[in-house]
Amino acid sequence: MEASGIGATAAVTGMQMKDSGLDSNIATLRDGGSHSFGHVDFTQASLQLKFKGLPVGVKVGVDYIMSNAEMPANTDGSHNKGLVAMLRVNKGSFGARYYMYQIEEAAVPFWQNAPLTQDNFGSSNAAPTGFNGHRIQLDWKFGKGFAADFRAYLQKGNDDNVLDLAENPGRAINRYQINLNAKF
Repeated sequence: MEASGIGATAAVTGMQMKDSGLDSNIATLRDGGSHSFGHVDFTQASLQLKFKGLPVGVKVGVDYIMSNAEMPANTDGSHNKGLVAMLRVNKGSFGARYYMYQIEEAAVPFWQNAPLTQDNFGSSNAAPTGFNGHRIQLDWKFGKGFAADFRAYLQKGNDDNVLDLAENPGRAINRYQINLNAKF
């Protein structure tokens, strides 16, 4: 165990969406028009803290996501940031996790109408972006190499989404999942 009882992991990564065959990243708007984003840069910064020496294992984390995407003039311009916060607790063979998502529609990497997004949230379109959501997960390890988890994904599309690639504004989607895992 570390002297402080806290282990930290930090990371920063970036991505640029550029296609040498195309001059611009053009996305379709909900009103039927389109908007040229040019070549967009995306950055993600992550921090996780693992607390050791407690009666239960505790891990907290946060991911901050942003892009330099300039939204159309008819928007408030704040559609290019995202946040994911996580709390994970485990004791013995049982665990619980909670994730909170606030993902604006141009925060995640995309090229034209194809976003690259996270996790297993449902979506009305190609992949989930432009939503607020929660993931609740219960874990159980029930033998050497065997585990199960139950997950609930609760989300709602942001009311001010304007890009076709984003979740439908105001649409609520709930998804429930059970996973059984075995290692051989």
